[in-house]
Amino acid sequence: MYLLLVPTILFISACGGDSDSDDKEESGAKVVLTSANLTENGYFDGLLYYKITSNSPLEVTVHKAEKIVTKVEIPMSVKIDDNTYKCTSIDNEAFYDCKSLTSVTIPNSVTIIGHMAFQDCTGLTSITIPNSVTSIGWGAISNCSSLTSLNIPNSVTSIMDYAFYGCSGLTSVTIGNSVKSIVHSAFNGCKSLTSITIPNSVTNIGEYAFQDCIGLISITIPNSVTSIGEWAFLRCYYLNSITIGKSVTTIKRGAFDNCYRLTSIHCKSINPPEMASYGLDYHSSTLYVPKGSLNVYKEAEVWRNFNNIVEE
Repeated sequence: MYLLLVPTILFISACGGDSDSDDKEESGAKVVLTSANLTENGYFDGLLYYKITSNSPLEVTVHKAEKIVTKVEIPMSVKIDDNTYKCTSIDNEAFYDCKSLTSVTIPNSVTIIGHMAFQDCTGLTSITIPNSVTSIGWGAISNCSSLTSLNIPNSVTSIMDYAFYGCSGLTSVTIGNSVKSIVHSAFNGCKSLTSITIPNSVTNIGEYAFQDCIGLISITIPNSVTSIGEWAFLRCYYLNSITIGKSVTTIKRGAFDNCYRLTSIHCKSINPPEMASYGLDYHSSTLYVPKGSLNVYKEAEVWRNFNNIVEE
C-alpha cells in the first residue's frame, strides 16, 4: 500500500542528498502529484504532506513533514493532477520536533510561517527566509539550539511571541527594517547571542524580549523605540553598556534587572523617561545624559538615585 503513495516528482522537495538543478523552476522546485497520493494528512510526496488551502487562486500549504527529513527545499509549486498550486505557507507545527532536520530553504512563494512550524528542530543549523515572508508565527523557530545565525528580511512585518525562544546557539541576528515590535520573549534564552541590530522601524521592545541573553555585551536601542517592556533584558549578566534612544518615554519594571556588569547607561532623551525604580544598580553604573540635561536628571524621580550622572 505504501508504494501507491510514491509520486512522480520533478524535484525531490526534501532529501538527504543532491538533486538535479535542471529540474528547478526559477528559485523553487516543483512537485508533481496525483489523486493517488492523497492521504488523511494531505497529498504526500514521500517526505512532505501538502494541503490545498485555496482553489481560487490555486494555493497549498506544507502541512506536515515526516520525522526523518534532513535537508529540505520546499517547492515553489505543487502540481496535483491537472492543476498547479502555488505553495504560499508553512502550516502550524509542520516540522515540529523534526530533530534530524539540518537545513531548510523556503521559496519566494511563501508568505506565512505558521505557529511552532520549526519548534524543537534541535539539529537545524540553517534556514533561509525569503523576502516574500511577511509573518512569522508564535514559537515558529523556537528551541532550535543548533541554529547560529538568522536573517529576518525586510518583508517581515509581523513576528509573534516566542518566535525564536531558546535558540541557544544563535550568535547573530539581522532584523529587517519593516519589523515594528520585538515581541514578548522573542529572543528569550538565546544565550550565545552576541550581536543584534535593532532597526529604526521598531517602536516597542516587549516583555522578556532578551531575557537570559547572557552573551550580549552592549545594546543600542534606536531613536524609534518609545517603550521598553518589563524584564526585557532580565539576567543579561554580561551586558555592560546600553544606549537608550531619544524617543524612549517608558522603561518598565525590571527591564535591566540582574544586569550585574552594567557600568554605563547612555540616555539620549533630553527629558528623563518614566522608569520603574526596580532593577538597576544606581551605585555602580554611570549615567550619561545629553548636554544641558544634567540638572533635570538629578531632580527626576528614580534617575536622581544614580550616584554618577555625567553630561555627554
